[in-house]
Amino acid sequence: MSPEGQPRRAWTALLARPWSTPALIAAASFAAVAWIPILSDSPYADISGWYTDHLHHSFATWVFLKRGLLLYTRPLGALSDGAGWPFRREDWGNMPMAYPPGVFAVFLPLVAAGKLLPLSEQSFAVLGILYVLLLTHLALFAVLRALQALPPGSRSAVAVFLWMILIHMGLEGFYDAAFIGCGAWAITRLKAQDPGSALRWLGLAALLHFRAVVFLPLGLAVLVGLVRGTPRARWPWRSLVWVGAASLVCAATFLLMVPATASFRANHPRILLEADLRAAVVAALGAGALGVALWGADRWVAASVAVCLGLACVEIQDYWWHAAVLFVPALLVGVVADPRHASVSRALLLGWACCTMPLVWRDQVTDLFPELVKNLSLDTDGQE
Repeated sequence: MSPEGQPRRAWTALLARPWSTPALIAAASFAAVAWIPILSDSPYADISGWYTDHLHHSFATWVFLKRGLLLYTRPLGALSDGAGWPFRREDWGNMPMAYPPGVFAVFLPLVAAGKLLPLSEQSFAVLGILYVLLLTHLALFAVLRALQALPPGSRSAVAVFLWMILIHMGLEGFYDAAFIGCGAWAITRLKAQDPGSALRWLGLAALLHFRAVVFLPLGLAVLVGLVRGTPRARWPWRSLVWVGAASLVCAATFLLMVPATASFRANHPRILLEADLRAAVVAALGAGALGVALWGADRWVAASVAVCLGLACVEIQDYWWHAAVLFVPALLVGVVADPRHASVSRALLLGWACCTMPLVWRDQVTDLFPELVKNLSLDTDGQE
C-alpha cells in the first residue's frame, strides 16, 4: 500500500469503528461546547439564563464544611448567615440539602477556587460550568466505553440520546451526569470480569445522587453473581463493606432530610396524582417497556424500568433533568445477560423514554438544540 493510502485507511477504520475512540469523541464534544459558557451573556454562564445549581451546590458545600449534617435537617437559608461565602445564593434557601454527601466532594474543588482566587461572581459561574462540563464529558467517556463493551445493536442511538441529555445538563450547570458515569464505569468493569470493582463504582454512584437508585437492579445482579455458590470466606468483603456503607450513608441522609421537606412536599402534590389521562398513558407505556425488557433483554433491565416508573409515580417536580434516569435502561441492555434482541430492545426503550419524559417531566430530550439556538442568537429574525 502506498504511504498516501495508509492515512486514508486509518481514517476509514476510525469512521467505521467509532467505538474504538471514546476518548476522542468525548474530547471533541468538550471542545465543541466548552467555549459556550466563556462567551455567554448569562449572569450564571448557563445557556438558559436562570439555572444556578453549580452556584448553589458550591455555596451548600461551604455551608456543610461549617455546619455539618445540620444541612440535612434545616433549610440552607437558616444556616448560611455568617458562613463567609463570597457568592451567597438564596436559591432554595427554604430547603435542606437534597443530595447525598458525595455532592460535597464533587464541588470541593470549586469551593477552593472560590475562596482562594480573586474571582467575580460571573467568572466563578463560568468556572463552575466549565468544571461541570468536564465532569459531564468524563461521564460521556464512561458511557461510550460501556457501550463499546456491550453487544452491538442500536448502541449509536443510545450514545446520541445520552449525549443530548448529559450535555444539556452540563451546559445548565447540573452535575447529575456524574452518577450516570459511575454506573457506566460499573458496566465496563463488570464486562471486564471484575464484579467487585463494578460494585464499588455503583456504591460511589449512590453517594453522588439519590436517583442513582435506577442502578439498584444492576447492583443486585452483581451482588447475586458475587455471592451465589461462593463460600463466605471467598466473598469480596472489601467491596461488600464499601457498597454497604455507601448505601447506609445514602439512606441515612435521605431520612434526615425527610422531616425538613414535609411542608414543601405538602404544597407540591405528585405530578401524576390528579392527571388521570397522563397517568394512564404513563402506565401503559411503562407496561410496554417492561414487556420489551423482558422479551428482548432480561429481568434486571425490566427491574430498572420498574424503578423509573416508581420515580415517575412519586415525582413532585416536573424538571426535565430528573428524566435522565429514563435513558439508563437502554444502556443496561446486554450488561448482565446476552440480549435476545439487542437492537430492537434498545430502540424501543429509547422510544419509551422519549415518550414518557414530556408526560412527567415536561420537556423533551431534544430541547438542547432550541436552547442552544436561543443562547447563540441564531433565530431567523435575529432576536433572542
